Amino acid sequence: MEYITKEEFKELTGTEAPKDFKFLELRARAELDTATRFYFRTNPFKNDYITEQFKMAMVVQIQFYIDMDTTSSEKMNDKPDSVRIGDTTVSYNRSSNSTESNRRDAALSQDAVNLLRGTGLLYRGGIQYGS
Repeated sequence: MEYITKEEFKELTGTEAPKDFKFLELRARAELDTATRFYFRTNPFKNDYITEQFKMAMVVQIQFYIDMDTTSSEKMNDKPDSVRIGDTTVSYNRSSNSTESNRRDAALSQDAVNLLRGTGLLYRGGIQYGS
């Protein structure tokens, strides 16, 4: 089951779907399913605000993978703690005890999360995913 088609991707972005669209759609679906507790696995798409925001989040998530040039949270987190060039050192403010959920969140586009805010899809019984 596709959550978004190549045609919808083109309609929403104005650009052709990438060659590896099927794979990117599958990965984006997995990320957004986790964030929304698999809502659209058991509920049909409707012509409403929630479905519209979810489909836009799918597009944004796919574009995020394209921009990051990976779908892997491990690769997204594989960054040095500091870089030294000559006498200049740039250090990144990272906690040495990064949790699994923080590493996993790196694979979910913050823009996709922002699109889903207000839909109720991120609600976790008192807390909201990504807050």
